[in-house]
This record gives sequence, C-alpha cells and structure tokens, in this order.
Amino acid sequence: MDEWFRIQVWFDMRRMHLIAITLLLFAIGSADATEPEAPTHGISFQDYADQNAGCVDFTDQCTVCSQQSGKLVCSTAKISCIKTEIKCVITKGLQNRKTKK
Repeated sequence: MDEWFRIQVWFDMRRMHLIAITLLLFAIGSADATEPEAPTHGISFQDYADQNAGCVDFTDQCTVCSQQSGKLVCSTAKISCIKTEIKCVITKGLQNRKTKK
C-alpha cells in the first residue's frame, strides 16, 4: 500500500508540473501575440501645416488635407486604413505649374 501511494503521488506531481509548464508557455505565447499599437506620430494635421508652409496638400494615407485660402480643409478618414507618417503630396511650386497649363 505504501508503494502504491508513492507511485500515485509521483504521477500527481508530474501532472501538476505539466499543467504548470503548459500554463506558463500559454502565458508567454499570448504576451507575444498581442497586436501592435497603431503608430502615433504625435503631430496633428494643423501642426504639420504650420511647420510646412510650402506644402499645399498632404496625407497620412487615411486623410488628405489641403490648405485653401489660409484654411485647412481635410477629407474624412477612410473606414479601413493604416495611418502612416504625414507626407507632403503637392508643394506650392508644383501647384503653380499645374494651374498655368
């Protein structure tokens, strides 16, 4: 009877070790599987327009903004898009060339 008890305790300990290792691996795996946060570049369209006076049209691939008569006019963001860094699309020099043609 004493031998049977030791064998059962040994199997119970092995089972608990396997459960603990499984839970630990699951916790480590789920921590790595979290989705990355959307990048926040810390600059608004108005700030970008103020810092880049020579830029007429600019975009973050979701919203397009244009400086018209000293005012900032922006489109509505698309439903499914991934924002990127704001980039200038048209500068004042290029806009003048387009309107002269």
